[in-house]
Amino acid sequence: MFRTVLAAALTAAAMPAHAGVFDGTWKADLATAKYTARPIVRLLAGGVYRCPTCTPPAITKADGAFHPVKGDPYTDMRAVRVVDAHSVTSQSKKNGKLAYETSYTVSPDGKSLKYSWTDHTGPKGDVTGEGTDTRMKAGPAGSHAISGSWNPGVATNISDNAIIATFVDKGDTLAFSSPAGQAFDARFGGPFVKIANDPAGTLASVKRAGPRTMIETDKRGGKIVAVTRYMLAADGKSIAMTSEDKEAGGMLHATLNKQ
Repeated sequence: MFRTVLAAALTAAAMPAHAGVFDGTWKADLATAKYTARPIVRLLAGGVYRCPTCTPPAITKADGAFHPVKGDPYTDMRAVRVVDAHSVTSQSKKNGKLAYETSYTVSPDGKSLKYSWTDHTGPKGDVTGEGTDTRMKAGPAGSHAISGSWNPGVATNISDNAIIATFVDKGDTLAFSSPAGQAFDARFGGPFVKIANDPAGTLASVKRAGPRTMIETDKRGGKIVAVTRYMLAADGKSIAMTSEDKEAGGMLHATLNKQ
């Protein structure tokens, strides 16, 4: 619910497609990011917040207290608080520790919703970011301004530790690490391996799909959650990334530049 597709995809990061050609450090250019996905439906009414289109669907009392969450691999407790007629905040915990903080503010005209978040789960510092959704349909009469159907916008101003990746192609395996602390070593064409410091226990596998192309597949809870293709430019200075979010039904396109 609180992790954006862009942050998740770029934290997983780009991977080498051919021995040595992708070695180095790469950074996502957020100005090139484009994201399409199904609408997000939010409803805050009668003291309860609901997001039926979230993965998993969310329902939490909006009384500012922490309540149990079921089925979400990234959080087991959530607190939703109404700040005013246009603003709402949310906090999430995992195993007793604060995991995510998110704020939502609807514009005075009700046409856009700005959100910002802080991810506390990384061992090497917080990840922050923000973005804006645009209204597609109003919520029911008497509901909070956050209610309605929203077209999700691509996240912006994401902190560097979530959009920078360093990797080394060892020939038959790939070593990946990010400033936020995620890391894994996976054999090309081999089995899924655990992504270190991913609080949901996500697994990753990689395979070569040509001299300048690599495909990463992420799995969680026995299900494929994302498939990402990375294509290295002819000059070796950038990577075209296309990531399909199998859970949210979204597609992200972005360019990663060599640092």
